[in-house]
Amino acid sequence: MKLYSRIFLKGLAVLVPIAGTLAILAWLGSLFGSLGSKLLGPVIPSGWDFPGVGIVFGIGLVFAVGLLAHMWIFEKLFNAVGGALGRAPLVKAIYGSLKDLSDFMFPSDNSKKLGRSVMVHMEKLGVSMVGFEMVENLSGHEIGESVKDASEKIIVYLPMSYQLGGYMAIVDKADVTPLSLNTEETLKLTLTAGVTGSANSKVID
Repeated sequence: MKLYSRIFLKGLAVLVPIAGTLAILAWLGSLFGSLGSKLLGPVIPSGWDFPGVGIVFGIGLVFAVGLLAHMWIFEKLFNAVGGALGRAPLVKAIYGSLKDLSDFMFPSDNSKKLGRSVMVHMEKLGVSMVGFEMVENLSGHEIGESVKDASEKIIVYLPMSYQLGGYMAIVDKADVTPLSLNTEETLKLTLTAGVTGSANSKVID
């Protein structure tokens, strides 16, 4: 039974991420397909309603919005709509969370990105944690007025393992050591609790 259990769990480990990814792609394809069929159904010529036309329309729509977002007037319009949603009661919580997740997954040139990878040493606890430096000097930050010796403090984001979330920590610069890991490698290391971390990663001198 132990052997059968290991084989079964091995199969799950292989199938779950593949099936999950395909399910999300299928859901997006179905969403685009349904939207495209409803919008294009009355206007497309007879014979053009082939399988997948909605998906093609969805991809084209996303690309068109991306092009418009590069134009000054439409950029202002999108920002105004986003700002209104970000201030609306109840809606702002949903919109803000989705906006932050979208900026993280699909970063643009002007979106906020994770800072450099660092290791935070907590000597009193005998613990070190891996995270990202987000603000390198609190003296010019709005929260700096409430922090003693703000010029010697930084803000670090410490992601949590095996789930979305994390902590913002204000720490001394002296307790932080840069790492020779890029953003993807650091996230992979922390989100899997080091299970899939690279053995070649090292501290920057």
